[in-house]
Amino acid sequence: MPGVRFDAELGYGLSVSVGLTGTSYLGLGLDNETRDYRLGWRFVSNRLQSFSPGFETVHREAANNNADSGNEIMLQGTLRW
Repeated sequence: MPGVRFDAELGYGLSVSVGLTGTSYLGLGLDNETRDYRLGWRFVSNRLQSFSPGFETVHREAANNNADSGNEIMLQGTLRW
């Protein structure tokens, strides 16, 4: 079935300092063509809830082994206004 994707994530938040929570997480993404394995960390501040920085590493494999695998390292940020 084209366009179907399954994503799952498991995370655990820890207090990094007063008002700042760091959440480490593992993720898995599956579709007909690829498998993604993710590992990352997000930060959320109680004082500045509109900005949330983080980083993530991804290892991507082809589900049919016909294509090369790849790795990514991403810096992420969410800004709400």
